[in-house]
Amino acid sequence: MIAIEIHNRRLDSTDLGFHVDFFATQRGPYVARVRPGAADVVWYTQREVAGEVRYGLSPDNLIWSVSHSDPRKEHILTLSTGSPSAIYYYRVVSGNSEWPLGSFRSCGSAYNELPFTFLVYGDSGADGERTNLPHGVPGANQRAIRDLLEAFFDPNSGVGSTYGRPDFLLHTADVICDYPPKDWFDRQFFGFYHNVILQAPIYTSIGNHDAQKYGKANYLEAMVLPAGSQQGGERYYSFNWNNVHFFCLDTTDEQGNSAGVWDPAGPQAAWLEADLEAMHNRQAWIIVFFHHPPYADPPHDPEENVWQLRQLFDVFRAHHVDLVFAGHSHFYERTYALLTKGATDPGEEHRISDPLHSRNNSPGPPGTIFVTTGGGGRPLNDPGDPQDVPWLAKGLKSFHVVRVRVSGRTLRLTMIDKDGVARDTIVLTKPQYKFIRGDVNQDWDVDVTDASNISHYLFIGDYYGDACLDAFDANDDGALDITDPTYLFNYLFLGGPPPPAPFVSPYEQPDCGPDPTADALECEKFVPAEIPGDWQSGWAL
Repeated sequence: MIAIEIHNRRLDSTDLGFHVDFFATQRGPYVARVRPGAADVVWYTQREVAGEVRYGLSPDNLIWSVSHSDPRKEHILTLSTGSPSAIYYYRVVSGNSEWPLGSFRSCGSAYNELPFTFLVYGDSGADGERTNLPHGVPGANQRAIRDLLEAFFDPNSGVGSTYGRPDFLLHTADVICDYPPKDWFDRQFFGFYHNVILQAPIYTSIGNHDAQKYGKANYLEAMVLPAGSQQGGERYYSFNWNNVHFFCLDTTDEQGNSAGVWDPAGPQAAWLEADLEAMHNRQAWIIVFFHHPPYADPPHDPEENVWQLRQLFDVFRAHHVDLVFAGHSHFYERTYALLTKGATDPGEEHRISDPLHSRNNSPGPPGTIFVTTGGGGRPLNDPGDPQDVPWLAKGLKSFHVVRVRVSGRTLRLTMIDKDGVARDTIVLTKPQYKFIRGDVNQDWDVDVTDASNISHYLFIGDYYGDACLDAFDANDDGALDITDPTYLFNYLFLGGPPPPAPFVSPYEQPDCGPDPTADALECEKFVPAEIPGDWQSGWAL
């Protein structure tokens, strides 16, 4: 089925505009779940047919293919992507039809520092019911943001030439408007954003409008997302993209009520804590996204619900979460780096007290920055005024998307309005921690004590002080095991090779520096004992 809308370009104009949307009968193709070494291509057909995806590194040379011969309506095929951060082109052949050419950028392995770009937006669900269009039909503002997203992929557009192609998108929920039947996911998302999802995956979170009336079943059936846990499925999940670890959370109750919820004793909280613990200091950046903002002014939800969501703050700070994106409130707000969650007295009706914050974003924010990005198309709300809210850095009433560029240990965040104009920009940087490989006890010397300390850590399981696990990795193979103390003993007593860089020998100035090898080992800080006097001059970490 093809739906054609005819509408005036302006209320005072007699010019008619046409827009054609393909929805309801077929879906896709689109790219999903891009991960190191692989990506999924998804599409749906009216009737059961076989399917094939041809792909390659050139649009004119699709040299590889994957297929299934058994007829089906729902098609998901996994492509192998051996080249990191490369553009892959693909074409779906299904039944007797060839579908439009698509493309996507592959993901690098975790911990590497290849630069990449992603976009964030939210609350895009159709605003037609408030703009005199039929209920469930995307309105002019949602279309403006859709057109802006498409422009990022067009190198000949002003936006595309200025900002470049994004690798993927995050959606802070309310993908669909109220009471969404199944076909509305095609009308308002898959068909509507077809030219976007043909070229990049969108990682969505679930909001109250996505779950109203039908619960979460239609949303979960429609989306193809990473699986977070056996209990959570695709409601909450995490994934790596190069040196960033992303978390998607579910703060919507089962009935799709407006107010956000968080259970600190529930299975999602346990999963989050375990995943954060596993990632602690191993990725350069940690970013979380979900629907209901813990920090937005004015608050969208009742105080008790906001306070529930703020219980997440202590978990975020304990595990060094850098950025949190949310939606729900239809505006753009950015906080300063928050140091505390604020306080409240349950039973009192006064407003939750202001959190402590820092206005120093560089080098390295000492707290967590919260961004509310709910300007994807639904009618706007009035944001807070930074003059009245001490922890609020920016508040703008604007339809918009957020662009984030990550280049190693530098992150640039830019809010771009529907006209392609940058309205807010911050740059965050993180120091590259330095260490001496093998100097486990941080005394500026590598000796038998260090080899013994590595053995103690491996077999006893603890270590005093600020352990730099990169220093423990004596052979620089990215793993901590018995080969590391063996390597040091061999160097110290049998004339074996010295530890790889960064390293210091007893007869040279110390070679103290960052780890040249991307791996999962952490080195949050290295605080050596006093530098020997003959090395003091001109030396600083």
